[in-house]
Amino acid sequence: MGFSLLGSLEAYGLKQVISQGYEKLVVDPERYRHIHGEESVPVRPLPAVPKSTGKQNKTVVLVVHSYYPDSGGGTERFGKNLAAALRMAGNRVILLAYSARVFSAYPNRYAGIVYVMETIDEIPVIRFRHRRPNGAGLKDIPKEDPALEKFARELFSQIHPDVVHFLHLSRINPLTGVCQYLNIPYFVTVTDFFALCHSSTRIDRFGGICGGCKEGARCKKACPTIQIKAPEERYRNALRLLKGAEAVVTPSAYTAGVFQREFPGLKTSVIPHGIGLAPFRRARSGAVRRFLFVGRLSDVKGVGFLISAFHNMPPDCSLRIYGDGPTRYKSNLKHLAAKDKRIAFYGLVPPESIAEVYQEADCVVVPSLVPETYNFVVREALQSGCLVVASAVGAIPEVVVEGRNGFLVPCGQKEELHTGLMRAYDFSWDNWTSSQFPNTRDEAASYSYLYEQIKEV
Repeated sequence: MGFSLLGSLEAYGLKQVISQGYEKLVVDPERYRHIHGEESVPVRPLPAVPKSTGKQNKTVVLVVHSYYPDSGGGTERFGKNLAAALRMAGNRVILLAYSARVFSAYPNRYAGIVYVMETIDEIPVIRFRHRRPNGAGLKDIPKEDPALEKFARELFSQIHPDVVHFLHLSRINPLTGVCQYLNIPYFVTVTDFFALCHSSTRIDRFGGICGGCKEGARCKKACPTIQIKAPEERYRNALRLLKGAEAVVTPSAYTAGVFQREFPGLKTSVIPHGIGLAPFRRARSGAVRRFLFVGRLSDVKGVGFLISAFHNMPPDCSLRIYGDGPTRYKSNLKHLAAKDKRIAFYGLVPPESIAEVYQEADCVVVPSLVPETYNFVVREALQSGCLVVASAVGAIPEVVVEGRNGFLVPCGQKEELHTGLMRAYDFSWDNWTSSQFPNTRDEAASYSYLYEQIKEV
């Protein structure tokens, strides 16, 4: 599709690409090699958002920092599911996505922005990028972007959106100012911690879980980067755009607690991401021997720790690894697993095959090294009837019932992870407790309810 290193150079500039590469290849491996620290985020009970029951007919623009097929993480999955469900409910849905494809992939240009219009799964998708690097750091939250703002004003004047919904804030946050200028209500869903952490993970350069950004002051000392010139200003810009939203939505109570602590006075709503898999109906039996990892192959997902911990498992076990990631990291993982024939790599899972993949496993392992705002895989695995062994960080403990549907382990500790795998190995399905989560229609109905609460201007 033209998405390449050249496209990144054209969109962001040599300085930003080198800086980003340095952090990915040098800083991050060290950061995630020695994860330490635990946290307990106080979370006051938050009522569930009611669901809309009526037929919808709004024009909704979903804005995201990247989208299929250029990338396919949790935010992209959330956007895909929400767009489809909102459309099925009768809304007109348009998805606006930043994309660092090569310059020649964009036939249209306006005010320093190039763009292309596509259709994916019956949803109109407008991909855009700066015609030339705009100088802003990839991790920054700039207050303004004249080219992007001029482009968005023209685009929104043609689309006439009733709602603009930001599914992420990286690279596209200046559009919130356009919404305010045009009196278009906007919503923000925080799918990771980008708004308060320029690494998005809340893990500092020393491997510790951040206890608070201190309005940007701690970022300057604990996590310096040339991509952020003024962390305090970044914090103020984030606070401004979050407070300007009609609602700030988080997918878990844990995430709501973090944002309430970091941005005092910020009001949040909790709407769990919808799960697209049907609830598992058939009772499982037999020994737990087939282990599975599904997700992006990266440092933060702890795949290397999983392989190392699995080496000492009994010989009748198997481990299937589904996912993709940077070529260098995949090579390192395959080298680590080379002498263990029980471990096999299968690449990306097509969306239509994910249910079958879960059914072929007894236990899904989620050894994340960072606090996650939600985690689709844990919930999909539980709803599919699998046992789960997962890190006790972020929003994961909200749904894992120790000894009943899974086991929690400290993150980044190979011996503890091996102990968790052995507990799964010895698990009896007589102790199993089933789980069921909101589906994508439930999620869209809750968002529709929030859209309906917009006050007339």
